[in-house]
This record gives sequence, structure tokens and C-alpha cells, in this order.
Amino acid sequence: MKIQGRLCVLTLERPHGYSYDAGQYCDIRIGEVSRSFSFLSIPSDGELKFGIEIVKDSLFSQALMSISGGEDILITQAQGRYQIDENYEKLTLLSGGIGVVPHLSFLDDLAIKGKLVMVRVLASYRGQEFFADKLKSFEGKGANVSITNTSTQSRFDFSDLSFAENEGVYICGSSEFVSNTIGDLSDRCTNLHFETFSG
Repeated sequence: MKIQGRLCVLTLERPHGYSYDAGQYCDIRIGEVSRSFSFLSIPSDGELKFGIEIVKDSLFSQALMSISGGEDILITQAQGRYQIDENYEKLTLLSGGIGVVPHLSFLDDLAIKGKLVMVRVLASYRGQEFFADKLKSFEGKGANVSITNTSTQSRFDFSDLSFAENEGVYICGSSEFVSNTIGDLSDRCTNLHFETFSG
């Protein structure tokens, strides 16, 4: 387990035969506390990784921070339909805060398949920029990456963005972020996919 500021990267041994797709999530249980988290890792990885925001007064965060090494951490089977449709000619990934996690899994998976050239990535943060360096690393692999910190500037400005007819737009973040983004884009793009995270 690695901790940097409010970010915890939890790495678990992958059970034999455990399968999942990039963008999916599972429930993680520590003692009596359970929460759902998206995979940071990709299906070809030998380990399971999760990017978790440490939230003050969260029972799960408290349980996570109290791990000393001997506790059982249980996971459910992978769930969720927030997955890339590879039939799209272009992709736009819009994330708010820790909602960047499934998008990183998408990007790593697409990079392995050589399909990053037609990907546009916009990430918005309100404070700590989770995985910003990793996001920027995809620029060198062909993706177009833009990072906005709303603690110093307003949220996304979509006025200059155009969307192709066969372009999939994937939105992940807090309920407020997802709702606002869908409201901004619903009359300009028909292929919207979204996943909400709670604090």
C-alpha cells in the first residue's frame, strides 16, 4: 500500500482465475466495512491495483489506514458496464477527481493495443491532482491530455470542443461532476457513458 497525500494505491494479490475488464469495479471489504472501487490495474496485470481517495471521517478510509499487514481483505467478483466500446472511431475521457481511476485503466489497456491516437483526455481536480503525472505520460504515446485544477480556475469549458458522430464520451467523477458534465454535453453528443463516485 502506497500513500501520497489523500491518495492510497492499494495492491492486492490476484486470485487464481480472477477476471475483469478495464473500467469495471469490485467491492473491497476490510473487517466489517465495504466499499466499491474501480480497478486501476488492467486485465493483463498479475496484481490487482486500486486508486483510493482517503476521505476524512470515512469508515472505510479509517479501516484502510489501520491495516498493519495481517488483516484479511476480501474482494467480490468484478462488476459494472463502464467499459470502452472499441467500435468508436474516437474517444473522449472526462474525469473529476478520483474518477480518473477507471480512465487510467482504459488508457493503459488502449496503449497496449496501440489505440491511443484517437483519444482525448480531460481531467478536472479540486486540489490534489490524482495520478496527474501518469496521465501526462500518455501524451507521449499519442493521447491528447488536458488537466484543469478548479481550485484556481473554473470547471471545463466545452465551448471549443467538437465531437464526431462516432465518438464515445466517457464521464466519471462525483455525482455533481457527472450531472453537470452531462448537462453541458447532452445536446452536443449522443454517445455519453458515465460512472459516478461517492466520497
